[in-house]
Amino acid sequence: MNMQLTGSRGGLMKPVLTCGLVWLAASQVTYATVIYRETFGNASGSAAAFSSVGWQWVIGNSNGTANIGTTLTGGIYNIASTSGSPINLDNINAGSSASQEKGYISRSANGAFAYPYRRVAGWTEEYSVDRDAWNVDSINFYMSASATSGIFQVLLRIHPDVGSDQWVVSDQQFSVPSGSLNTWLQKTLDFTTADWRSIGFVPPTTDGTGSFPAPGALLSNLPAGDITAFGFFSPPNNSKDAILRMDTYEINVSPVPEPGTFAMLLFGSVMLWVVGKKRR
Repeated sequence: MNMQLTGSRGGLMKPVLTCGLVWLAASQVTYATVIYRETFGNASGSAAAFSSVGWQWVIGNSNGTANIGTTLTGGIYNIASTSGSPINLDNINAGSSASQEKGYISRSANGAFAYPYRRVAGWTEEYSVDRDAWNVDSINFYMSASATSGIFQVLLRIHPDVGSDQWVVSDQQFSVPSGSLNTWLQKTLDFTTADWRSIGFVPPTTDGTGSFPAPGALLSNLPAGDITAFGFFSPPNNSKDAILRMDTYEINVSPVPEPGTFAMLLFGSVMLWVVGKKRR
Protein backbone atom coordinates (compact mmCIF):
# COMPACT_ATOMS: atom_id res chain seq x y z
CA MET A 1 0.00 0.00 0.00
CA ASN A 2 1.42 3.34 -1.04
CA MET A 3 0.40 5.92 1.58
CA GLN A 4 0.92 9.49 0.43
CA LEU A 5 0.70 12.43 2.79
CA THR A 6 -1.67 14.46 0.64
CA GLY A 7 -4.99 16.18 1.16
CA SER A 8 -6.33 16.99 4.60
CA ARG A 9 -4.84 13.82 6.12
CA GLY A 10 -1.41 14.61 4.68
CA GLY A 11 -1.72 18.18 5.91
CA LEU A 12 -2.21 16.81 9.39
CA MET A 13 0.42 14.07 9.25
CA LYS A 14 3.29 16.25 8.07
CA PRO A 15 3.36 18.61 11.07
CA VAL A 16 2.70 15.71 13.44
CA LEU A 17 5.65 13.70 12.08
CA THR A 18 7.84 16.78 11.96
CA CYS A 19 7.00 17.71 15.54
CA GLY A 20 7.83 14.12 16.50
CA LEU A 21 11.26 14.42 14.91
CA VAL A 22 11.94 17.72 16.66
CA TRP A 23 10.80 16.31 20.01
CA LEU A 24 12.93 13.19 19.58
CA ALA A 25 16.02 15.20 18.71
CA ALA A 26 15.45 17.69 21.51
CA SER A 27 14.99 14.90 24.06
CA GLN A 28 18.35 13.43 23.07
CA VAL A 29 20.00 16.81 23.63
CA THR A 30 18.47 17.77 26.96
CA TYR A 31 18.04 14.78 29.29
CA ALA A 32 20.32 14.70 32.31
CA THR A 33 21.30 12.01 34.77
CA VAL A 34 23.40 11.33 37.86
CA ILE A 35 26.38 9.34 36.62
CA TYR A 36 28.14 9.01 39.97
CA ARG A 37 26.95 9.09 43.58
CA GLU A 38 28.86 8.13 46.72
CA THR A 39 26.94 8.13 50.00
CA PHE A 40 29.92 7.16 52.20
CA GLY A 41 27.94 4.35 53.87
CA ASN A 42 29.22 3.02 57.19
CA ALA A 43 26.95 0.93 59.42
CA SER A 44 29.79 -0.59 61.46
CA GLY A 45 29.09 1.46 64.58
CA SER A 46 32.57 3.01 64.61
CA ALA A 47 34.64 5.30 62.39
CA ALA A 48 36.05 3.69 59.25
CA ALA A 49 38.93 4.48 56.91
CA PHE A 50 38.42 6.27 53.60
CA SER A 51 39.49 3.08 51.86
CA SER A 52 36.29 1.39 53.09
CA VAL A 53 34.37 3.42 50.48
CA GLY A 54 37.07 3.44 47.79
CA TRP A 55 38.42 6.91 48.62
CA GLN A 56 41.77 8.14 49.94
CA TRP A 57 43.10 11.30 51.55
CA VAL A 58 46.42 13.05 52.09
CA ILE A 59 47.61 16.07 53.99
CA GLY A 60 50.17 18.64 52.92
CA ASN A 61 53.39 19.42 54.73
CA SER A 62 55.02 22.83 55.10
CA ASN A 63 57.79 21.81 52.68
CA GLY A 64 55.33 21.07 49.86
CA THR A 65 55.30 17.26 50.25
CA ALA A 66 52.40 15.23 51.61
CA ASN A 67 51.58 12.46 54.08
CA ILE A 68 49.19 9.59 53.44
CA GLY A 69 46.02 9.95 55.52
CA THR A 70 45.90 6.33 56.67
CA THR A 71 49.31 6.60 58.35
CA LEU A 72 48.42 9.60 60.49
CA THR A 73 47.86 9.17 64.21
CA GLY A 74 44.38 10.10 65.37
CA GLY A 75 42.42 9.44 62.18
CA ILE A 76 41.28 13.05 61.96
CA TYR A 77 39.55 12.41 58.63
CA ASN A 78 37.36 9.31 58.55
CA ILE A 79 33.99 7.88 57.53
CA ALA A 80 31.66 8.40 60.48
CA SER A 81 28.99 5.86 61.40
CA THR A 82 26.04 8.14 62.17
CA SER A 83 23.31 9.48 59.89
CA GLY A 84 24.30 11.97 57.21
CA SER A 85 22.16 13.63 54.55
CA PRO A 86 20.17 12.72 52.64
CA ILE A 87 19.65 9.11 53.68
CA ASN A 88 18.64 5.97 51.79
CA LEU A 89 19.91 7.04 48.37
CA ASP A 90 21.55 4.38 46.23
CA ASN A 91 25.19 4.59 45.24
CA ILE A 92 25.77 4.98 41.50
CA ASN A 93 29.03 3.70 39.99
CA ALA A 94 30.56 3.82 43.47
CA GLY A 95 32.38 0.96 45.14
CA SER A 96 30.80 1.15 48.58
CA SER A 97 27.95 -1.29 49.21
CA ALA A 98 27.39 -0.50 52.89
CA SER A 99 24.17 0.91 54.33
CA GLN A 100 23.46 4.35 52.90
CA GLU A 101 21.49 5.40 55.98
CA LYS A 102 24.61 6.02 58.03
CA GLY A 103 28.00 7.42 57.08
CA TYR A 104 29.68 10.62 55.90
CA ILE A 105 33.15 12.18 55.66
CA SER A 106 34.12 13.73 58.97
CA ARG A 107 36.99 15.90 60.10
CA SER A 108 37.05 15.62 63.87
CA ALA A 109 37.72 18.54 66.19
CA ASN A 110 40.98 17.80 67.95
CA GLY A 111 43.15 20.61 69.26
CA ALA A 112 46.09 18.27 69.76
CA PHE A 113 46.65 18.03 66.00
CA ALA A 114 47.62 20.75 63.57
CA TYR A 115 45.82 19.16 60.59
CA PRO A 116 43.30 22.00 60.11
CA TYR A 117 46.25 24.34 59.54
CA ARG A 118 47.35 22.32 56.52
CA ARG A 119 45.73 21.63 53.15
CA VAL A 120 43.95 18.31 52.65
CA ALA A 121 42.83 16.41 49.55
CA GLY A 122 40.37 13.53 49.41
CA TRP A 123 39.48 11.73 46.19
CA THR A 124 38.52 8.52 44.44
CA GLU A 125 39.62 6.83 41.24
CA GLU A 126 36.78 4.28 41.18
CA TYR A 127 35.03 5.86 38.19
CA SER A 128 36.04 7.91 35.12
CA VAL A 129 33.85 10.38 33.25
CA ASP A 130 34.25 10.18 29.46
CA ARG A 131 33.87 13.81 28.42
CA ASP A 132 33.58 12.84 24.75
CA ALA A 133 30.32 11.10 25.63
CA TRP A 134 29.10 13.24 28.54
CA ASN A 135 28.83 16.93 29.32
CA VAL A 136 29.33 17.48 33.04
CA ASP A 137 26.57 19.80 34.24
CA SER A 138 27.27 20.04 37.96
CA ILE A 139 28.92 18.44 40.98
CA ASN A 140 26.83 18.39 44.16
CA PHE A 141 27.52 17.44 47.75
CA TYR A 142 26.12 18.09 51.20
CA MET A 143 28.20 19.68 53.92
CA SER A 144 27.96 20.87 57.50
CA ALA A 145 30.48 22.52 59.81
CA SER A 146 30.82 24.07 63.23
CA ALA A 147 32.57 27.17 61.85
CA THR A 148 32.71 29.19 58.63
CA SER A 149 36.44 28.40 58.40
CA GLY A 150 35.57 24.89 57.23
CA ILE A 151 35.87 25.01 53.41
CA PHE A 152 35.56 22.52 50.57
CA GLN A 153 36.56 22.97 46.94
CA VAL A 154 36.11 20.48 44.10
CA LEU A 155 39.25 18.56 43.09
CA LEU A 156 39.63 16.85 39.68
CA ARG A 157 42.28 14.94 37.77
CA ILE A 158 42.11 15.35 33.99
CA HIS A 159 43.65 12.75 31.69
CA PRO A 160 44.34 14.58 28.39
CA ASP A 161 44.58 12.95 24.99
CA VAL A 162 48.14 14.27 24.78
CA GLY A 163 50.47 14.95 27.68
CA SER A 164 50.43 14.05 31.36
CA ASP A 165 47.59 14.10 33.88
CA GLN A 166 46.68 17.44 35.37
CA TRP A 167 45.04 18.14 38.74
CA VAL A 168 42.78 21.17 39.11
CA VAL A 169 40.82 22.78 41.95
CA SER A 170 37.64 24.80 41.62
CA ASP A 171 38.11 28.50 42.28
CA GLN A 172 34.75 28.51 44.04
CA GLN A 173 34.92 27.73 47.74
CA PHE A 174 32.02 26.26 49.69
CA SER A 175 31.29 26.94 53.35
CA VAL A 176 28.28 27.09 55.67
CA PRO A 177 27.16 29.60 58.31
CA SER A 178 28.79 29.27 61.71
CA GLY A 179 26.98 26.84 63.98
CA SER A 180 25.57 24.76 61.11
CA LEU A 181 27.00 21.47 62.33
CA ASN A 182 23.58 19.85 62.68
CA THR A 183 22.19 21.35 59.48
CA TRP A 184 23.19 19.71 56.21
CA LEU A 185 23.26 22.12 53.27
CA GLN A 186 23.56 21.07 49.63
CA LYS A 187 26.30 22.78 47.63
CA THR A 188 26.44 22.86 43.83
CA LEU A 189 29.33 23.62 41.52
CA ASP A 190 27.93 24.70 38.14
CA PHE A 191 30.38 22.97 35.85
CA THR A 192 29.35 25.02 32.82
CA THR A 193 30.49 28.30 34.38
CA ALA A 194 33.09 27.16 36.93
CA ASP A 195 36.59 28.62 37.04
CA TRP A 196 39.53 26.37 37.83
CA ARG A 197 43.02 26.69 39.26
CA SER A 198 45.94 24.44 38.46
CA ILE A 199 47.59 22.58 41.32
CA GLY A 200 50.86 20.68 41.09
CA PHE A 201 49.51 17.80 43.12
CA VAL A 202 51.36 14.47 43.06
CA PRO A 203 49.92 11.96 45.57
CA PRO A 204 52.59 10.59 47.92
CA THR A 205 53.62 6.95 47.82
CA THR A 206 55.04 7.18 51.35
CA ASP A 207 54.93 9.92 53.97
CA GLY A 208 56.98 12.97 53.08
CA THR A 209 56.92 12.34 49.33
CA GLY A 210 54.84 13.56 46.42
CA SER A 211 53.94 17.21 45.90
CA PHE A 212 51.12 19.21 47.45
CA PRO A 213 51.57 22.95 46.88
CA ALA A 214 48.87 25.59 47.14
CA PRO A 215 46.59 26.03 44.10
CA GLY A 216 48.13 28.16 41.36
CA ALA A 217 46.84 30.64 38.81
CA LEU A 218 43.41 30.62 37.25
CA LEU A 219 43.19 28.58 34.05
CA SER A 220 41.71 30.10 30.91
CA ASN A 221 39.89 26.82 30.24
CA LEU A 222 39.50 23.46 31.91
CA PRO A 223 41.85 21.07 30.07
CA ALA A 224 40.21 18.64 27.65
CA GLY A 225 40.24 14.96 28.55
CA ASP A 226 38.47 12.43 30.73
CA ILE A 227 37.98 13.01 34.45
CA THR A 228 39.82 10.08 36.03
CA ALA A 229 39.71 11.17 39.68
CA PHE A 230 37.52 13.56 41.65
CA GLY A 231 36.88 14.61 45.22
CA PHE A 232 37.56 17.59 47.45
CA PHE A 233 40.31 20.02 48.42
CA SER A 234 40.27 21.75 51.80
CA PRO A 235 42.61 24.74 52.30
CA PRO A 236 44.30 25.50 55.62
CA ASN A 237 42.25 27.43 58.15
CA ASN A 238 42.76 28.94 61.57
CA SER A 239 40.19 26.89 63.49
CA LYS A 240 41.84 23.73 64.75
CA ASP A 241 38.74 22.76 66.72
CA ALA A 242 36.30 23.11 63.83
CA ILE A 243 34.31 20.05 62.74
CA LEU A 244 33.82 19.65 58.99
CA ARG A 245 31.58 17.10 57.25
CA MET A 246 30.67 16.04 53.69
CA ASP A 247 28.07 13.61 52.37
CA THR A 248 26.42 12.39 49.14
CA TYR A 249 28.91 13.41 46.46
CA GLU A 250 27.24 13.46 43.01
CA ILE A 251 28.27 14.16 39.42
CA ASN A 252 25.42 15.19 37.09
CA VAL A 253 25.81 14.88 33.33
CA SER A 254 23.94 15.09 30.05
CA PRO A 255 24.94 13.25 26.86
CA VAL A 256 27.03 14.89 24.17
CA PRO A 257 24.63 14.90 21.17
CA GLU A 258 25.57 12.85 18.13
CA PRO A 259 26.01 14.86 14.90
CA GLY A 260 22.91 13.12 13.55
CA THR A 261 20.86 14.52 16.41
CA PHE A 262 21.67 18.08 15.39
CA ALA A 263 20.88 17.20 11.76
CA MET A 264 17.51 15.75 12.80
CA LEU A 265 16.74 18.84 14.87
CA LEU A 266 17.66 21.16 12.00
CA PHE A 267 15.66 19.13 9.46
CA GLY A 268 12.61 19.05 11.71
CA SER A 269 12.79 22.79 12.32
CA VAL A 270 13.05 23.49 8.58
CA MET A 271 10.10 21.21 7.86
CA LEU A 272 7.98 22.98 10.47
CA TRP A 273 8.83 26.29 8.82
CA VAL A 274 7.97 24.94 5.34
CA VAL A 275 4.66 23.44 6.50
CA GLY A 276 3.75 26.65 8.30
CA LYS A 277 4.58 28.73 5.23
CA LYS A 278 2.46 26.52 2.93
CA ARG A 279 -0.51 26.67 5.29
CA ARG A 280 -0.33 30.45 5.20
